[in-house]
Formats: sequence, C-alpha cells, structure tokens
Amino acid sequence: GFAVELLSSFEPRLHMLALYARALLPWRNLERPSDTRIAVAPGDARVVEGESLEVEANLSGELAAQATLEIREPHSGGAAEWTRVAMNADASDAARFGLKLGPVRAASEYRVRAGDGMTAQYRIEVLPRPEVRGLRLTITPPAYSKLPAQTHERISGDVSALKGSRVELELSANTPLSAAALEFSSDRRISMSLDNEGRARAVFDVTEDSQYRLLLRSAEGVSNPDAPLYSIRALHDQLPQVA
Repeated sequence: GFAVELLSSFEPRLHMLALYARALLPWRNLERPSDTRIAVAPGDARVVEGESLEVEANLSGELAAQATLEIREPHSGGAAEWTRVAMNADASDAARFGLKLGPVRAASEYRVRAGDGMTAQYRIEVLPRPEVRGLRLTITPPAYSKLPAQTHERISGDVSALKGSRVELELSANTPLSAAALEFSSDRRISMSLDNEGRARAVFDVTEDSQYRLLLRSAEGVSNPDAPLYSIRALHDQLPQVA
C-alpha cells in the first residue's frame, strides 16, 4: 500500500546520496550503491596464524548466479593486485555463498562482488602463535662438586647436568606473553614469572632424566599447542678410579 510506495519513492534518492558520498569522499571505504546488495560475514576478522576463515556472503535485492571474493596482501610499496576466487553457491539458498580461506599466514584485505554490487574492503589480521626466540640457561652444579655455574644462550632447551643441579631458565618470545609455564613429562608444571620486556623466567632442579616443554600464551590469548619437547639428562658423579 501507501508504505511500500513511500519507501519505493525514497530508494532512488538514497541510491543517489550513496553515489554522491563515494564521489565526494573517495578516501572512505564505502560500499558501492547497486541493485545487488551484499552482506558479508564476518567482515573484519582476526585469525590465528595457520587457521582458516569462513567467509559468507548473503545477497538481497537483485540476486546473482555467482559471487566472487577478491583478496590481496598489502605491502610497503602499495596495495597488491586483487586475486579473484569464485565463492561456492549454497544449494539450499540461492542468495547465499561461502568460501573457506586458509590456512591464513599473512594479513590481507578482501571484498566480495556479485551482480552489480561490490562490498567495502574488510581486513584480516593475523595473530601469531607464540614461539621461543631465545633461551638463557644458567646451570648451577650442586655445592659438593665445587664446579662453577655456567650460562648458555641458545635456542634448544635440552639440559645435561649433574644430578642436584639448579637450572635458571629465561626465555624471550616472538610476541608479548600473558602466561608461560614449564610442563614436565611427570605431569609436574611450574609457572613462569613474566617481566615488562616480554621475557619469562623459572627455576627447577635436575633430579632425574626427564622431558619438558614450554607452554606459552600470548597477550591475545593464542597458545602454542605444538611446543617442542626438550630433554633433561641427570648425570651421576663418576666413582674415583684406582690406577
């Protein structure tokens, strides 16, 4: 009735307003006015490095038989060329299309085209998994040995020391941390203290042959489920030999 006619009379005017906005504000990331309207989910997204992202496009207005996702990785020299990928049509809904991106390794931006419609650009931010960038191991042998403490800086966390030695472990990571812990093969766990410079510290004693891994959680809440396993070898004093 009257309400439908009223809305119909306003639609061309809104269309023109959107065109004027794009012309007057070219630097703004505005969706292009069109007969085919596209709603995209999730829009801007944050993805853990190595995981996938599901993008869905829902059409309204004048539907289209195809939808295309365009994606590119920005770089310091300016924006790269768009790569076009056909989206998968939903067999049960002619207005819905989907595409799985991944595994995602780098930040990128994307948009969707269908019919005469094109969305604004959306950003994909990649959250790095926390990794150990460096280790500092200070091994203090038991007092009876009269041996001096030794400090080693390296990537490997393997430890070979006299039984009863104390190990001070300090690590630096590739990203700020919210938590860190040593998890031993005996199911024992030691929480590590964090400082303001992105380092984590813990102390443990060498009592037996064992293994451990360094469990990290970044400030964004991302963990390292595939943390490498390090070995601990408890050495025994050699008995004096008679010549």
